[in-house]
Amino acid sequence: MPAARNRYVIVKYLIIVGVILLGGAAIVSKENKSMYMGMMLLCISFGVINEGMILRLKKENKAREISCYIAGTFAFVVAWLILLDLLQGL
Repeated sequence: MPAARNRYVIVKYLIIVGVILLGGAAIVSKENKSMYMGMMLLCISFGVINEGMILRLKKENKAREISCYIAGTFAFVVAWLILLDLLQGL
């Protein structure tokens, strides 16, 4: 099981780097507010998925882990729909 644990730790740090890069891009960019909202929602979805991975490593509360994955995936999809301007007319 140590290999699986290392894999989750690597993914966790990659998520942290992604959040930092997206946050920096959101601060520096001069795009519209929907682009900023999409980037922040993407960062939040990464954080929620990261929480699910932490719960998996601790091996506690399987229902909360699964709900973290579902909520994070939903936020990830909505963030990309916002970033690609597919929710503009709604």
